[in-house]
Amino acid sequence: MNRWLIVSLCGWAVSYLASRKAYVFLLFFCLFALLYFSLRFSSRRYSLFFLVFSCALTLHNLPAGEPPDGLYTVYEVKKEYCLARNGRHLVVIYEPDAAYHDRFEVRSFQKITSLKNLSLFSFQEHMERKNVSWAAASHQKVSGSGSRKARLYRKIREQDDPFLLSSLYRIHTEDTLFSSLGVPQVTLFSMIERFIRRRKGNGWSRPASIAIVLLYALFFPFHPACIRFVLVQFSKWMSPDWQLSMIVQMTAYPLLVPGGADDLVLIVPMLFTWIAQKGWTARQERIARLLFLVLLQIVFFSKIDLVSLFLFSCLKTLYAFLFAGKLLGLSFPFLEQLPAGNFLVFDTHPGLLFKGAFCVAIAALLVTPRFRKIAAYSFMSLVVLFASIYCDPFFHVYMLDIGQGDCTLIVEPFKKSAVMIDAGQNLYRDNVEQIIVPFLRSRHIGELTALIATHDDFDHSGGVESLAQHIPIGQVITKRNEPVDVDYPFYSLAPERQAKDENDESIVSYFSYDGTDYLWMGDAGIDVEKQLLEQYDLSGVDVLKLGHHGSGTSSSFGFLMETDPQLALISVGKNNRYKHPHAQVLDSLAELRIDTLMTKEDGMVHLFSWNSIRLFETASGKIGFLKS
Repeated sequence: MNRWLIVSLCGWAVSYLASRKAYVFLLFFCLFALLYFSLRFSSRRYSLFFLVFSCALTLHNLPAGEPPDGLYTVYEVKKEYCLARNGRHLVVIYEPDAAYHDRFEVRSFQKITSLKNLSLFSFQEHMERKNVSWAAASHQKVSGSGSRKARLYRKIREQDDPFLLSSLYRIHTEDTLFSSLGVPQVTLFSMIERFIRRRKGNGWSRPASIAIVLLYALFFPFHPACIRFVLVQFSKWMSPDWQLSMIVQMTAYPLLVPGGADDLVLIVPMLFTWIAQKGWTARQERIARLLFLVLLQIVFFSKIDLVSLFLFSCLKTLYAFLFAGKLLGLSFPFLEQLPAGNFLVFDTHPGLLFKGAFCVAIAALLVTPRFRKIAAYSFMSLVVLFASIYCDPFFHVYMLDIGQGDCTLIVEPFKKSAVMIDAGQNLYRDNVEQIIVPFLRSRHIGELTALIATHDDFDHSGGVESLAQHIPIGQVITKRNEPVDVDYPFYSLAPERQAKDENDESIVSYFSYDGTDYLWMGDAGIDVEKQLLEQYDLSGVDVLKLGHHGSGTSSSFGFLMETDPQLALISVGKNNRYKHPHAQVLDSLAELRIDTLMTKEDGMVHLFSWNSIRLFETASGKIGFLKS
């Protein structure tokens, strides 16, 4: 393999780590790569190039710090917000009526925060990858732009054409393979380039297509796919060597697109180019492309879209014509109904077992030229995908991040049962529609064995009726003396108790699996804690979910000392008006040296066990284990 290509591949890995802000891994990877280059290559120019390129990428992805007050110019528009810049400082402005190049006076800022749940979209992480960490807290529009881009955007926004809004401005309700790859534009530009090449040759087609894309950029925003298209045409204009084209893409694209190292716009064409150079038959190439598209759909979208897979070539051509016709003011009602990413779709979850099996299949694909083996490994991978859904031997407990509220999902091994404790709602967000149901689908939970509504507060049971409309529920438990129909120990503690208010009526759930004891307190207060200690021996609790979101009315020092859990969990929203969790509760946890995880800081908490293996992870990236 070309030495420069090896260096560029390492540079792409550096850009990926830098975009993910994984600076510790980045440092070790750079040291390892430099050591490899010094031993593998006699010339030092490769190491020097890699070092300079790595430093440039790292500096390019470093956050600019807190932005200053002043004028900010809009450079990207979305449905409910826009992105604006002042020098290196990039901010989010929540202004749905903004247009390109509008100017805003921003006087104060706040950190971008959002809910973090495994397998679900996080706006905060999405923005951080674009080097945007701050949002305008106070802003005022200074001037509206009269530029070509702004006028065209306002006109198309008034038409409310979903296809054009998605294709031109990436304003879509759902991210799909077609929208991520910028299929309409790139296919149209590629067709124009091939048309010119047949008549004038490469010497004309490459620069002409670059000029056409740059002319397009005068009227519409530059889709990342257009940036990659220009890089490809430029490199092929200079040399037909495919390795040079990949080197240019891997080095230039991450510098031009912040956080773009793992964009599908870059990954898919590079993989297809590499497959085309393997010397396989046309049939083997088609199978290889199909395998990679399946893997990328699962990893990036957690689903398999059969239409995109098997009709990709046909649909991309049709969408290119639809795109061109729309720009010319024509209408194609039939083409507008084409299913792009919303028909014959199967939800998946890229679990560890499936990832491993698919990697084995891909490795086998790359080392064997025989079609029979390729087909066999491909079939095995798909079988593993669908079988792994029901072959998970781990016991799972998920404390979802739904803000100021409670929702916990408990899944027995091999999906024998799925129990949910609370389904809290929010006045400003539909937790059921936006978080709970999507997460259940991502984990292939088609029904709930039981739903325990601990008490009648909106932030605990407000979503019960809505959830029942989306998914079958075996039993809805609202009383403390109702048993949970599962095969492992699951109890409601102190069904007969003295309660002075609604919070003290909360169902307190105690369950055990793989030698791990869990205690979920609902909103029960200190009086209930005293009654529990009088009736039960709770000294063996391993995981305690604190009552009432860490409020000072719960989690007394004596209760925490008696239960002495290895891990304490608090489900709480950021900047909540109740000031939860209480400082005294946090001081008690610190004094007793009880490790604590909070959704407002750590996002979703996932605990999973298999016999003596007891681990946890959070959506923010923390991992750990519980002692046996």
